[in-house]
Order: sequence, then structure tokens, then C-alpha cells
Amino acid sequence: WVYMGFAIGLGLGIAALIFGLQQRQNSLHDINYLVENQMAKAHLLSQMRIAARERTICLFHMVNLTDPFEQDKWFLEFTRQGAIFAEARDILITLPHTEHEDALIKRQSAQSNLAVPNQVLITDMVQQNQTRQAYRLLIEQAVPQQNKVINTLNQYHDYIADDIDTLLAGINTQQNQAYNFIFILGVVAAALTIMMAIYALRKITASAKELYLENELAQVTLSSIGDGVITTDADSHIQFMNTEAEKLTGWTLAEVTQLPLMKILRLTYRDSQKLIANPVSKAIASNQCVNLSSTTTLTDRNKQKYAIELTANAIRDDHSNIHGGIVVLRDVSENRALTEQLSYQASHDALTGLVNRREFEIRLQQAINNSKTERTECALIYLDLDQFKIINDMSGHSAGDELLKQLALSMKKILRGSDIFARIGGDEFGILLEGCALNKARDIAETLRTHISEFQVYWEGMIYQVGMSMGIAMINENSGSLNEVLHAADSACYTAKDNGRNRIEVYKPNVQEINQRRSEKYWSERINTATKENKLQLFGQCIKPTEHNTQKVHYIEVLLRLEDVGSQVVLPHVFLPAAERFSLAPQLDQWVINQTFNVINDFLAQNPTQQYKFSINLCGQSINTHEMLGYIINSFEQTGIDPNMICFEITESMLISNMETARRFISVLRNLGSQFALDNFGMGLNSFTQLKHIPIDTIKIDGSFIRGMTNDEVTYALVESINQIAHVMDLQTVAGYVENETIYNAVMETSIDYMQGYYVESPRPIHSILKN
Repeated sequence: WVYMGFAIGLGLGIAALIFGLQQRQNSLHDINYLVENQMAKAHLLSQMRIAARERTICLFHMVNLTDPFEQDKWFLEFTRQGAIFAEARDILITLPHTEHEDALIKRQSAQSNLAVPNQVLITDMVQQNQTRQAYRLLIEQAVPQQNKVINTLNQYHDYIADDIDTLLAGINTQQNQAYNFIFILGVVAAALTIMMAIYALRKITASAKELYLENELAQVTLSSIGDGVITTDADSHIQFMNTEAEKLTGWTLAEVTQLPLMKILRLTYRDSQKLIANPVSKAIASNQCVNLSSTTTLTDRNKQKYAIELTANAIRDDHSNIHGGIVVLRDVSENRALTEQLSYQASHDALTGLVNRREFEIRLQQAINNSKTERTECALIYLDLDQFKIINDMSGHSAGDELLKQLALSMKKILRGSDIFARIGGDEFGILLEGCALNKARDIAETLRTHISEFQVYWEGMIYQVGMSMGIAMINENSGSLNEVLHAADSACYTAKDNGRNRIEVYKPNVQEINQRRSEKYWSERINTATKENKLQLFGQCIKPTEHNTQKVHYIEVLLRLEDVGSQVVLPHVFLPAAERFSLAPQLDQWVINQTFNVINDFLAQNPTQQYKFSINLCGQSINTHEMLGYIINSFEQTGIDPNMICFEITESMLISNMETARRFISVLRNLGSQFALDNFGMGLNSFTQLKHIPIDTIKIDGSFIRGMTNDEVTYALVESINQIAHVMDLQTVAGYVENETIYNAVMETSIDYMQGYYVESPRPIHSILKN
């Protein structure tokens, strides 16, 4: 029995030793994994975040700089940062990942795939001097998309920090299990043999020391992370705080251990004194991660403020028992300051500090929109300095710049706090007086004129004085577009110059303009009413192939009609000008597209073998909006309509005025299978020159040429030339306005592919066409 007991005790002691050594080895392996693998990922994620932010900064510089060489420099930096981002991501992908990490990488990849095309599009716009569109695209899409990429990287980074805590919790669990098991075996072994008990206790002590060192190593790892990390117990009492958190709060770990978290964490929203509640308590109570954006401000021990992003979460074990909480703080003060600086530079004039033209037009457009919806009245004053060029010519631009700066500062003191004062040209200024009637606007303008007349600038021993001509245009519910309002104020200003300078003129529309605006106002209201009451109708007119056309495909041009009072049908040329003036044309285009697709689906359900194609007209406002392109693509997807059945028509004048935008719009839809026809072809001065750069399928020869074929040999020859050149370019041709037999016969003598007009077939409700 003695030997047996000794053998059992020895066996138990050996088992205790082996178990302890195994637990130590497992813990050491976990720590090595934590230090080597997770630190490598944290470093790569930091590189990717920095590169992503730098790319956005490069785009801001490119949009706001006018020097092409400076733009090229920032474009090269933009490309270099993209290479850094891609290289770091490629390395990151090769490292071992959890399923959650794979999901984050895939999400980042999808977000980058959305963000990068817009960034590249912005660089293209900048190179083509479309800085205004590039700026809007940058602010409205590129920056939010890039922020999503950065947020995903931040979430990945936070996940790694959480993973470290999880591993530490696992190590502690292993340590506790080792203690319990070894203690039991030690007690049993001690009962059998003192020698084995002593040996086992020595091994336990050695293992405990090693586990302690491993815990210390984990703490060092947390301290090396670039974000501030604070851990608490379940009652939000601080247990640990790394070096970065000490810098941000102004407290040391020794000072705050066991103190309540909110004693050192003073959190407020930007420009607010209201304190934010304990984020750890909120995370524990809601069982969700709490995120505070970069609008959060942290005030440290010394009253210094930091812009931060904060993430708080609960620390739980495998059984969902709460052991405490963790707070991760990220200092984004530099990024916020840079964003504010870039935003200010993008919206203000560098010389005078006033709002620049771009920002002024944005605010002016808002005022125009508000005047229509809220029936308010504003005044626009357009100011132009008199004889300013003489100062530049006599004393140089430095004297002129000094005069502009001092004059702008002096005028700004006279204006109301709510007035928007902008420099919109070299010596031209704009003032938007919101909520201001005409009489009040006259008084303010006269005060400014008198002040400017008496204003003097001293420069290098000389005194300079200028006058100023002013034009006033009122903004109300009947006002036109942004360009029309600016043109009205500018016209009044030039009238003031023509009438002797240094005076004020108010824009007064003539009787024809007033009647036209009243008519457009009426029809804009009728359009809105017709849309709500379903008083819009779809008509169609067949575009038939001629005998020379071997394809024999029949097109139906979709036409819009409005049912007015008394069921009178109104043609589009009556109400479309009002639709375009009040930006209702895209709404009408969307209605036509939606109704046409419904008609096509109903028709195909009854006649699946029919091969009609439908031609839909688009206005210039539709092509200039990203929403219309997305609407058309979504309509194809939701209705299942084959894009090959649709041909979109745009006018030649629209194409020439929006060349680059139209080219991109057409390219996207043609890649889906749709066709494009160019209407009213031949009226532009460089019609065929434009065709070489725009991917279209059909040209519709302008009706003035078709009508003139029968009585003018030159016109006839022009039509034949257009047709022949189009065929050389592999384009189809359509003769419109075939209104009588004489024109019909003249067209048939040519090799034009299609014809359309009242003699071929009159417009009628589209359902009646499809029934035949």
C-alpha cells in the first residue's frame, strides 16, 4: 500500500506538472499570437486609414487649386497613397483571419469599389476644369463613401483591440483552471507524499510567475496601440488605462485606478456644454456597442479640448456574464481642423475673406427655392466698382488688392448679420438680403453707395477713391432660375453704369417677360395638378422604315400630353418651357419612363413575339442629374424590360451644351443595350464634329431641312449629304415632319432609313397603336 500510495501520489504529481506546463505553453502561444499577428494587423490598418484620409485631402487640394502643375502634384500624391493603401491591404489579406475579420475586409472592399470610381471621376472632372461638379461630387458622395471605408477600418481596428481583450480573458480563465486543478491534485498528492506535494507546488509557483509575465506583456501590447484604451469593472471603476489614454485625459493610471470613469472622462457634443452620459453603462445596459462620432469633444484635466471618436463596449465571458467595459478613444482633432480649413477655403475668397462665387450661388439657389415654397421675399444686390481698372493700371494690383480688402471689411460692418456678402468677380460683389422688401433693399443699397463714395484708401502716399454701380433684383415665388436672377441683377447694374455710374437701378421685367412668367407659373401649377390627378397621357407616333431599310424594325416615339380643363389635350410645347423653368422636367421624364415601361410589360404579356421598339425623349435637366441615370437603371431592373427595346432621344443643342455629362450618361445606358437618337440634327455649327465624340445610334434630321427639300435644291443636297455621312459613320437616319405626299416622295428618293410625320401616321394614344 505504501508503494501504491506513493506511485499514485507520484502519478498525480506528474499529471499536475504536465497540466501546468501545458497551460503555460498554451498561454505563451496565445501571447505570441497576440503580439505578432495582431500588432501586424494594427500596423497595416493604420497605414490604410492614413492613406485613405490622405487621398481625400489630395482631392480637396485638386478641387480648390487652379494651378495645373499643383493639381498634377496632388494627383501624383493621390495615386501614391492609393498604392500604399493597396499594398497594405494585400499584406493584410495574407494574414490569418477570423470569419468576422473576413466580413470586415469584404465590406471594406465593397465600399472601396464604390468610392474609388467617384474619386477617379473627380480627378477627371478637375482635369477637364469641371471643378464645381467635382466639388459637389466630392462633398456629396466621395467624402461620405471614403468615410465609410475609414469607419470600416476603424471597426476592424476596434475588433482587434476587442480580440486582444478576449484572448486575455481566455488566458485568465486558463490560469484559474490551472490553479484549481493543480491545487486539487496537490492536496491529494500531499496526502500521499509530502515530497510530491512540494514538487508540485514549486511547479505551480513557476507557472504562476510565467503567466504573470504574460499578462504584463499583454498590457504592454495594449499600451502600444495608437488609440487610447480604458478598461473598467462592471461598476465603471477604472482598472487600466494605456499611455495614449493618459495623454488624452491628462491623468495617470496610478491616479485613476478604481476611480469612476466619468470623473476623468468629460464628454460633450461639439459646440455644446451638455455632458454625454457614461458610454460604458449605456453599452452594458443596451448590450450593444456605443459609438460616438467625431463631433464629440473630450475636455482633459487641464481644460484642453480634443475632437475624438469613441467606442465603448461591455466585456463579457463565454456565459455572457459582465466583467466590465472597455472604452477606445481616437484623437481626430487634426482631421477635424483640416476638414474645417478645407471647407472654409472652398467657400471663401482668399483675398477679402468674403463668401466666394461658388458658395454664394449655392446660398442664392437656396433662397430662390425657399421663396417658391415658403413665399418669402429676398433681394439680390449686384455691385460693380467704377473705374477700378484705373487703379490697377496706375499703381499695380497690390494697390487694387488693398482697396478691395479694406472696402470689403468696411462694407461688411454696414450690412446686417443675416446678410450674405460675397466677392463674385474681380471687382464685382453680390449681397443677398434675406427677408428684405424692395424699399428696405433700396435703403441698404443707398447707405452702401454713400459710404463707398466717401471711402478712401491710402497707399504709398496716394489716396484712392472709387464709386460703385448697383443693380437690385427681387427674389420671390415668381422668380426664375439661378442664372436668370443673376442676369436680372447684372442687367440692372449695367443699366446703372450706362446711366452715369455711381447709382442704383432696380430690375424691372418688361410686359412680355411678365406675361411669360405668369403663363409659366400657371402651367407649372397645372403640371403638378395633372401629375397628382393622373391627367397626363401617353401618346405615340410610329417611326416607320422606308423601302431602302432592310431591318424593318418599327419604332414608336412616346409623346406626352396634358389633359387641361374641359378635357382639352395640351401639346408639350405649351407646358414644357414652364416645366424646365421650374425644374419639373425630370419629374415628367420619370413619369413617362414609368408609364411606358408599364405599357410595354402589359403589351408583351399579350403579344410576346412583337418586336416594337420605343423612343423616349429626355430633357437636358434629366441628363445633368445623377438621379435620372440611377432611376432608369433601377427601372430596367425592377420591371425586367429589355434595354434593347428602348431608344432615348436627346436634342443636338442639349448635347453641345453638356458634352461631357451627356457622353457619360449615354455610354452607361448604351452599355446596358439601349440606343440613343440625336433629335433636330443639323442646326448646330459643328454637328458632325460632335458626332465623332458621342456614341449614338441614330440621327433625326431637323424638320426645317425635310420641309425645305421640295422647294430648295441646296436643302435637298444638304439632306442627302447628312444621310450619306451618317451611313459612313454607321448611323441610321430618320426624316421627321413628313407632312404631305410631296415631302414623302422626296424622302423616298433618298436612302434615308426611317420617316415620321403626319402623312406617315398621326400621333394617337399609345394603347390604340399597340392594339393594331
